Amino acid sequence: MEMLKLDTLIDLIIPRGGEALMKTVTENSRIPVIKHDKGLCHTYVDEGADLSMALAISFNAKVQRPGTCNAMETLLVHEKIATAFLPMMIRQFEKAGVEIRGCPKTSHRITAGPGGS
Repeated sequence: MEMLKLDTLIDLIIPRGGEALMKTVTENSRIPVIKHDKGLCHTYVDEGADLSMALAISFNAKVQRPGTCNAMETLLVHEKIATAFLPMMIRQFEKAGVEIRGCPKTSHRITAGPGGS
């Protein structure tokens, strides 16, 4: 709260956090605030990705702190690795209670599993 009053020393505040932090900073700052409000955070897994690393990163991005502003809402996967990657990712997400939605093409790949079209 003290920092939000230092308008002679700080030019700009860009808070990163949940809704409560955003509200507190906006309501109490004497300094101009750039806020993101509610964004849409994507994680992209490219065809050349290390799948074990991509699994760990994607899982962390979604599950570690789902209430924060930087939690992943959308997972985009290159179509060349989707059949290999998505079934593994889905199993991890399901174990953690994540609701999974996908376009018809994605849903087909999930149910088809490795080797599916």
